[in-house]
Amino acid sequence: MKKEDNSSSMLQLFFFYFTFAPAKEPKDLNLIIDIGNTKAKIAFFDGGEIVDIVAESNQSLGCLKAFCSKYPVEQGIVATVIDLSEKVLADLAALPFPLLWLNHQTPLPVVNLYETPETLGYDRMAAVVGANEQFPHRDILVIDAGTCITYEFIDSKGQYHGGNISPGMQMRFKALHQFTGRLPLVDTNGRKLPMGRDTETAIRAGVMKGMEYEISGYIESMNTHFVRFCSRWLPERQSLKIIQTLLIHDMAMVTCPIRVSVTAGRWGELLLDFGMEHRSIR
Repeated sequence: MKKEDNSSSMLQLFFFYFTFAPAKEPKDLNLIIDIGNTKAKIAFFDGGEIVDIVAESNQSLGCLKAFCSKYPVEQGIVATVIDLSEKVLADLAALPFPLLWLNHQTPLPVVNLYETPETLGYDRMAAVVGANEQFPHRDILVIDAGTCITYEFIDSKGQYHGGNISPGMQMRFKALHQFTGRLPLVDTNGRKLPMGRDTETAIRAGVMKGMEYEISGYIESMNTHFVRFCSRWLPERQSLKIIQTLLIHDMAMVTCPIRVSVTAGRWGELLLDFGMEHRSIR
């Protein structure tokens, strides 16, 4: 009987605690806005972890106000590769917290050796910053497949040496259609063959295999020219699987000694943590 009384008292205590205990104050989050050539990604981060993320039109950011009202926000950062409309700029300026704009004057936790930093796409630098934090003190090749495919190299000393820009998947499909008289517009949906058996599969294989071989070629070249870069990489089948994931889902791939990783927008929090008091704040 005594045991039952103790259990009953314990249940009453838990009920009282969870019913009347003061609610925890919600923690302020970091807002990361990445505006690309095709779409905008808006995300909330808490200590390196994504709390929520949404993809939006890069011309309107229509969900911004409603999305920001869902969470307490401490500060935010914006990186854009396009010119924004007056309305979007006004909506961003109206946000009730400090907003950092990533540009060529923003102090960075890496050394930028690019000869024309004012023309460097902020998405490219953001990817480099995130990769360097994820794999510190390593030579890293960062591959980002979006509207364009970019290849960036940062060494083990945190020095960014620059990179290359190549047409992305949709750009290649559209170019074959727009710059020829009879080739149809093809996409990734449909039969995928090593060698095309008709015009549609020939275009699809040409674009996707071409990108696969291009990415593999960059990795092989880096391994050849930078002995420190990677004395041992992943088995061929595993590396090709990652490349296919990269192409299909428009993600960023970081390759470094012995490791390959698909990474997300951690760069925003890194730059915010680096010291907003020294940044370009609007």
